[in-house]
Amino acid sequence: MSEQKKSKTPWDIIQSSILLLTPVLVAVMGYFFNKSLTEIESQIANVTAMKPFMEMIADPDITTSKMGAYAIYMLKKDDDPQIAAQMILAPGKQHLLDVLVDIGNRDTAIKSVVNHVLDNLDLSSGDTSQLSDIQKNALSIIDKIDKQTASELIDPGEGEPLAKDWLYLGNFSPGQNSDRIISERPQIGQEYNLIKDANVRADKPRKENGYKLPSFVRVAKKGSTIKIDTLTVDKKGHNWARIRFVNE
Repeated sequence: MSEQKKSKTPWDIIQSSILLLTPVLVAVMGYFFNKSLTEIESQIANVTAMKPFMEMIADPDITTSKMGAYAIYMLKKDDDPQIAAQMILAPGKQHLLDVLVDIGNRDTAIKSVVNHVLDNLDLSSGDTSQLSDIQKNALSIIDKIDKQTASELIDPGEGEPLAKDWLYLGNFSPGQNSDRIISERPQIGQEYNLIKDANVRADKPRKENGYKLPSFVRVAKKGSTIKIDTLTVDKKGHNWARIRFVNE
């Protein structure tokens, strides 16, 4: 009598794909390593849900690989952008890094995750020779996002500078809400009401100025409505926005 075939568990599925998906799985395992056992049990079903897209990311066809990366982002962007970014970043393929640049330009949560790869690194000297490959890739992604943000400071339709005022909007990482001046995670092009008075600055902190706080312009009053023209998030999750006032 033939032995009854057992159904595969999520871990069986992972093991069967390990040779093909090693870089992606390293990201998954690293993510799970930092979770409690209870959290791992509650998340393990997600591995099965992501398996088809993990295989797509590893596909040698660039179009298929990029589609897998975008699919994983769409699947996890609301409840766990960290694992989405890590899985796309892990293989180190240029076309996947380009996907993260594209997503990071539109989703500050993804940019923040990539920034965290650079936590506790001193980059002031400009020497990147001691960085790991994944740190170098993360730095490249952040630089490209920042350069694209800078290019958006000129309105291509008018050829004139956009709004000149900058505001520190706060840290929107989980558990970091004490310094927020708006009630929800900011997005470019959206309008928000200030929930407290805020200091308007002439610029955002920049590396070339030693990340010093820019000069004070005036106080924006609670209840003022702002529209975000450009948005940057540093490696600690601090959100700075170039804004225009809809009303004050």
